Amino acid sequence: MLPKLSRILSTVVLVGMTLAAVRAQAQMPSSTTTSSGWRISSGPQWRSVGRLHWNPGASQSLVTINGTTTFSGLPPGVYDNGFVLPDNLNNGVTTSNFGWDATTVVDVFQDEGFEFELLKTDVTTTNTATLFASQQGGASDRLNGPGFFIKLESPALWKNGGWELSLEFGYSLTGMRLSQLRAAFAGLVTQTISTTTISDLYGGNDFGVSPGPGSTYTGSPAGGATIPIAPIAHTEDTVTVMRAIVVDSAYNRSFGLDLHTLSLGPHLNYQSPDGRFQAGFSTGLAVNFAFWNVDTVETLLARGGGSLGAWGYHSSGSKVLPGFYLQANLAAQISERWYAMLAGRYDYTGTLHGGSGPTEFSLDLSGWTVMTGLTYIY
Repeated sequence: MLPKLSRILSTVVLVGMTLAAVRAQAQMPSSTTTSSGWRISSGPQWRSVGRLHWNPGASQSLVTINGTTTFSGLPPGVYDNGFVLPDNLNNGVTTSNFGWDATTVVDVFQDEGFEFELLKTDVTTTNTATLFASQQGGASDRLNGPGFFIKLESPALWKNGGWELSLEFGYSLTGMRLSQLRAAFAGLVTQTISTTTISDLYGGNDFGVSPGPGSTYTGSPAGGATIPIAPIAHTEDTVTVMRAIVVDSAYNRSFGLDLHTLSLGPHLNYQSPDGRFQAGFSTGLAVNFAFWNVDTVETLLARGGGSLGAWGYHSSGSKVLPGFYLQANLAAQISERWYAMLAGRYDYTGTLHGGSGPTEFSLDLSGWTVMTGLTYIY
């Protein structure tokens, strides 16, 4: 959004100043020497800073995928086709809080006792990851982007022939964006999947109900017919499957930087005898206000298809970094008070640090800026 806004503002300023310059050109004498006064310059710019270095840190997919997980989805005492849970008395021996659904096998005996079987399945997965190729380290990218500038130069504080010394104040705004997809590692995951079917047989005496095929029953924790809370019989049947999966992990990162720069310093300018051309040099102090944001998504994919997981992080921050600059510029007169200008500038600035989840970054904000625009003298 900001780079687009920067281009719009730069275009509006430049077009407005150009129209004014063209209007003044029609009234310009064939040769004019402009006396020193306040100068205001504005236009678009392109700024390039140092390299953005990434340090991914510990891979979240490696941390997560190793280990053992058990999934049943059902707490103790709850089954796929019924439940046996403590009632309000909670004496640990009997309970009235039990029931079954229509799929349950219920046996009724001649002595008026009954039994019913409750079932559930637990799945235990054990993953062991082996890293055999890593590309996490050393990722870096150069960062640059468009923006606009405006600067104000005072009347001459010192003059000698065509030389003038003045004071210059400047402001610039640059928006930089970078997106990248980087391979993090490749590995082998050995996966052991154990599926356990649990069967618990419960029973009790007649409680005034004659359960038949397809019958259901839901007891109450408040009281009613009771059964022993412990099962009569407990069996488990486990099937284990092992498989090996080749996996690839990748980082998808988006980095954004809005860089506001204020600068102040002396400007030495030379003007040709006829006033049509100027060349200048300036240096001084700069203060950079950096506003950044980072989005990081790590994905783990099985070769041959299928996602094993994704982990995302977002963070943002700001920092003030002082520095200084060197700048050279050329200008050509296009009317009595208007000049077309071209400038090159180098900023010496500190390093910006930040992070997003396990990923850390560092960015050297030193770099070059190319500016073009119009100067008005009044």
